[in-house]
Amino acid sequence: MFYRNFLLLVGLIIMMSGSVLFAETPSANSYQDLVAKVKGGDTSIDFKALRIAYTQTAQYNPYGKDENIPLMFEALHAKEFAKALEYAQSVLEKNYVDIDAHYASLAAYGEMGNNDRSEFHRSVALGLIDSIATGDGSSPESALQVIDVREEYIMLNIAGLETQKQTLQQFDDKNYDVFEVINRESGQTFTLYFDVTIPFEWLNKSLKDKK
Repeated sequence: MFYRNFLLLVGLIIMMSGSVLFAETPSANSYQDLVAKVKGGDTSIDFKALRIAYTQTAQYNPYGKDENIPLMFEALHAKEFAKALEYAQSVLEKNYVDIDAHYASLAAYGEMGNNDRSEFHRSVALGLIDSIATGDGSSPESALQVIDVREEYIMLNIAGLETQKQTLQQFDDKNYDVFEVINRESGQTFTLYFDVTIPFEWLNKSLKDKK
């Protein structure tokens, strides 16, 4: 099936970002190095490598909740932009691959007239989104690889998709969240695959360590 809107989205972010989509698994030590490069203004880095490197740090918890995220959006919606930036910075200090925090930062900086910082966070957010969209999600082989559940819903929202049903399935020793979705604009329904192997393995290891 030809998923017009979703494929157009994937193609657009790839063309706009131009980051490397496929990368070897990096070492845990490379996370801080990559973050330092991005903070220094290098938005041409391999964002997939950055996301994967983050999963190898002690801070990684794909099922945890950062209380600053809802506060960040509350401040943004209340047009308290300086406060929104404070919350976003608190999130990014712990997790620099958080797309929501970069989105809030680009929006807040834009409203405050700081176009350079807004554009910087737009580039980072786009690079992170691009690094998820390594396939069209129509099959396990072309699944979108995520490192936490929120990335799934960010991609669904960007594409204007509404979840009808969600199941966890396994193929060839990998785990997938399989969504039955509907396009809010066209009404088209289709199946979308997300590779959740990394967070699923983290959860299994975490449970074993507690025994």
